[in-house]
Amino acid sequence: MKTRLRQAVPAAVALFTLATVSVGTAEASPAPGAAAAATPWTGTWATAMQGTGATFTDQTIRQIVHTSIGGSSVRIHLSNRFGTQPVVLDDIHAASSLFNSDIATGTDAKLTFGGNTSVTIPAGGEAVSDPAGFSVTPESEVAVSFHVPGTAVATQHDAARQVNWYAPGDQSAAPYLSSAQQSYSYTFLSGLDVQNPDAAGAVVAFGASITDGEASSGNTNRRWPNRLATRLNEAGYQVGVLNEGISGNNLLQNGGGPAAVSRFAHDALDQPGVRWVVFSDDPINDIINTNPPVSSITGALRQLVDAAHARNVKFLCSTLTPFKGFTWWSDDREVKRQAVNDFLRGPDSGCDGVIDQAAATGDPADPRAYLPAYDAGDHLHPNDAGLKAIADAVPLSLFGTPSGPAFADLALGRPVETSSAQSGSGFTGDKAVDGDLTTRWAANAGDPQSLTVDLGAARNFSRIRLNWYAPVAEYQIQTSPDKNTWTTVASPAGVRTIEDFAVTATARYVRVNATRSGTPYGTSLWGISVYGTPAPASSLSATFDNTGVTSDADTDAGNFDGGGATYSAQALAAAGLRAGRTFDVGGVSFVWPSTAGSGKPDNTVAFGQSFSVQQAGGSTTLGFLASGSYGGANANGTITYTDGTVQSYTLLIPDWFGAGAEAAAVAAYQNRPGETRFDGPASVYFAGIALQPGKTIDHVRLPEVSSRAAAGTPSVHVFAVSAVKTGATGGPTGRIVGKKCAGVNGDLAVDGARVVLDTCDTTAAQQ
Repeated sequence: MKTRLRQAVPAAVALFTLATVSVGTAEASPAPGAAAAATPWTGTWATAMQGTGATFTDQTIRQIVHTSIGGSSVRIHLSNRFGTQPVVLDDIHAASSLFNSDIATGTDAKLTFGGNTSVTIPAGGEAVSDPAGFSVTPESEVAVSFHVPGTAVATQHDAARQVNWYAPGDQSAAPYLSSAQQSYSYTFLSGLDVQNPDAAGAVVAFGASITDGEASSGNTNRRWPNRLATRLNEAGYQVGVLNEGISGNNLLQNGGGPAAVSRFAHDALDQPGVRWVVFSDDPINDIINTNPPVSSITGALRQLVDAAHARNVKFLCSTLTPFKGFTWWSDDREVKRQAVNDFLRGPDSGCDGVIDQAAATGDPADPRAYLPAYDAGDHLHPNDAGLKAIADAVPLSLFGTPSGPAFADLALGRPVETSSAQSGSGFTGDKAVDGDLTTRWAANAGDPQSLTVDLGAARNFSRIRLNWYAPVAEYQIQTSPDKNTWTTVASPAGVRTIEDFAVTATARYVRVNATRSGTPYGTSLWGISVYGTPAPASSLSATFDNTGVTSDADTDAGNFDGGGATYSAQALAAAGLRAGRTFDVGGVSFVWPSTAGSGKPDNTVAFGQSFSVQQAGGSTTLGFLASGSYGGANANGTITYTDGTVQSYTLLIPDWFGAGAEAAAVAAYQNRPGETRFDGPASVYFAGIALQPGKTIDHVRLPEVSSRAAAGTPSVHVFAVSAVKTGATGGPTGRIVGKKCAGVNGDLAVDGARVVLDTCDTTAAQQ
C-alpha cells in the first residue's frame, strides 16, 4: 500500500469508468493434436501489469511463479499492455523450478504461439500461448523462460516479492543461467493457466500492497492469496487463486498502476475461469492520499459490484485494515475507514460475502491499530503473521463445497531418522521436512542412504513429492506400519530432481531409500512432502483458542466478545456449569471445560475446526453447548462418520447477551475488565443435531463463522460438544433438559456428585 504516485502511469482516467486497455491479443489456435479443448482453462497464477520498466537487448529472462492448483496442460499469458512499440520474444519454455535460476532436468517444455516458436506482441497487446502438455502440481514452482532477440522495453509488475533472473544471449533451455543477474519484477509474463477437469473456477484477489504482499518475506510465497490457496487445497477445493494486487494502487485515481475502477474489468473479470473476486485494500490508499468523501468510495465500490454481477462473478468485500500510527493517519481518516467498513458490512453494499480483515488484524485493545504481533513496523502493512491472519479469516464456504478430499502435508515438521548426516554441516534430516526449500538434508558419501519420516500414526495419503538437491540414480519410496515391514510403493527410473508420485497408501512411516547416488557426494534432499488427509484434533478442547470465562477475582484474564467482556465463573457455577463437571441437557451429557475460570482458553471460536467426538450410550444426538457474540450465527458444519459418509448440519446459536427461554443455563451477571461486573444475564445455549442411525462419528467440523472474537463481528463460541447419552457415564451432573436455572443469587451446595441449586426456575428439571 505504498502511497507514492508513479509518473509512468497515463493521465488519470474519468472517474468510475470501467475500461481496459485495448488489446490485440495473439490468442493462438491449439497445437495440432491438442485434445484438451473441451476442458476450460483456469488461472493458477497471475500478476497485474502496471507500467513499463527495464529495457532488454538480446537477453534471456527466467521468472519463477508459484501455482495455486494443478493441471495436465498449461498455457502462458505475455503482455505488452503498456508498451509503445511491438515486442518480439522467442525460444519460450516452461519447466519445473529448482533453486535460484536452476530448472529440473527432464521437465522442460517448449511453448509455441499459433505453432510458431516466436511471437510478436503489438503495442498495448497481449498474447496467449498454445496448450502445452506440461503437468503442474498445486503450490509448486514453474520457471518460465524466453529470449528477447532485439531490444524491448518491458511491461512489468514492479514488486514481485520473488527473485527472477536475466542473462545474456539465448539461454532459455539451459538447466541454469550463466552470468545471471537478479530481477525483482515480473516482466512481460502476466499469467499461467491450467486445464483441470475438477477445477471449480478461480478467485481473483484484487487490491493494493497488502494483497501484493508488500511486507511478506521474499521468495517464501507468504502473501495472503498464497496462504488462501493453501487453505483451499488442504480443504479439498480445486480453486485457482490469482493475485492482482498492485502496491500503491488506488480505487479512484491512477497511482501504482491504473486506478481500480479502470483496471477491474481487465485484471479481474477477464481472468480465465474467474468466479469470485475478493476486493481488498485499494480504498486505504485513497483515504491516505486524497481523502475523498465516503460517498465517492462507496459509489465506486457499488459500480464494481454491479460490473461483477453482470458477468456472473461473485464480489466478496474485505473490510479495510487499521493503520493508526502510520505517518498520515488522522482521526478524520479513521472515521472514513470505519464508515467504509460499516457500508461493506451492511445490506446496501451488494457484497456476496464479507471478509473481515479489520477484525482479523486489529488490536482488540485499540481496533484503530494493528495487533502488535501483526504489524510489519510501519503500522500500514501486516507482516507474515498478519497476512496469514487475513487468509485465515476467509470463510471457505464462500466457494461452495469441496470437490475432493481434504489434504495436507503430513510430513511437515514431523520427526525424522536418517542413515547419516554430514558432520557439522547443519544438513540434518529435519531440514527435509521444514517446508523451506532453501535448507536440505545431506548424507555422508556412500550408498545406501535413507531418510524416514514418522507421521505419528497410520495416515492415509495419496501423493509424495521429492525435491532432490541433485538427481539420485536409484532409490525407492517405502512405507511401513511399524518400521519392521516395508512395502515399496515407487521405484522410479530415469530419476529427475523433482519427483511427484501418485501413491495410495496407509502407513505411519515413509522412507526414502537411496541405493545408488547420482554424484560422488552424499545423497541430499531439499524436501519431502507427503500429502494426505489431515487428522482432526483429538478433541474440541485441543482447538480452544478463546478465554470466555473468568473468575470474579481476575476479570482481565479473558476476552469473550472482543471488547473485554466475559462470563463469570461463579455465576455460571450457580447456574449449573462448573469447571470439569458434567452437565446434562437435551439427553446429552457434557463436561464443562476444566479450564473455565482459570484464565486459560475454554472455548473455540467456530471457524471450520475439525476434532474427534466421543460417542457412547447409543446416543442419537450430537449436542453443542455454545453461545454467540454480536448476534451469534446460523451456519453450517459437517459430521464425518467412520464409514466415510458426511452429514451436513446447521448450528443456530443466539447471542449470549440475554436470557431466552431456549438457554441451557443463564448466569445472572457478566464480568468486565478491572474486576467489575455488568448486572445483566448471560446465556449458554444447547443445540442438538440428530445423528444418522447406526453410524459412528469419526470427527466433526464446526461452521465457519469468524476466525476470532472481535468487537462488532458475529461469532460463535463452542464450549463443549458431546455425543454421550445421558446416563451412559458416571460422574457429577448439573440440571437436565433445556430449561434454565436462573437462581444464581441463591447458595450453591455440593451433595456428593450432585449440584443442588437453592433457587431454580419452577419448570426446570433438576438433579
